[in-house]
Amino acid sequence: MGFNIEDAATGNIAEVKNNKLLVSGVVSSQEHFANHATGLGFNMVFSATPTGAGDYFLYIKNQNKDTALSVEGMWIKMEADDYIQVELGDTGTPTGGNDIIPVNANTSTGNQALGIFQSGNDIIGLNGGNIYHKIYYKNSKESVYHNFNMDIILGSNGTLTMRVGTGTVLIEGVIVFNYHGTNN
Repeated sequence: MGFNIEDAATGNIAEVKNNKLLVSGVVSSQEHFANHATGLGFNMVFSATPTGAGDYFLYIKNQNKDTALSVEGMWIKMEADDYIQVELGDTGTPTGGNDIIPVNANTSTGNQALGIFQSGNDIIGLNGGNIYHKIYYKNSKESVYHNFNMDIILGSNGTLTMRVGTGTVLIEGVIVFNYHGTNN
């Protein structure tokens, strides 16, 4: 026994040939959908000169209770050779950072990112995170893009922090992220 798939607006019935449904569709990435359809794609621009080795210079905490924050990647420019350590799950109350308001990549919406977003030269009060990744950078006059092949997903109250290896080097960058899916 079969069934028909019918377009509610026109009454047209979908065509099946050789046991395959014939469709014409639009395919887009999750990132495009999050930005275009829901208006939840953001860039977070930051700049910091960590004062010493191992200093935290970036803090992100997702405070959206219903939707996960997905970090796609980041643009980084460093004024000297050094590395960045990306950590997940740090706890505590960050102090010493400056609040950042991420910019929505969809100008037709007024949606704002729900979370705490900070950068600073020496953010303190954090501990307990797990090292997720180390990224080594050369002194560059140009930004270099780093894509996280496995997007970083921060559920409700999830945190992402960054530390510098040696420190005392100017770090400028942009974190690219969006909200989609659920926290499950």
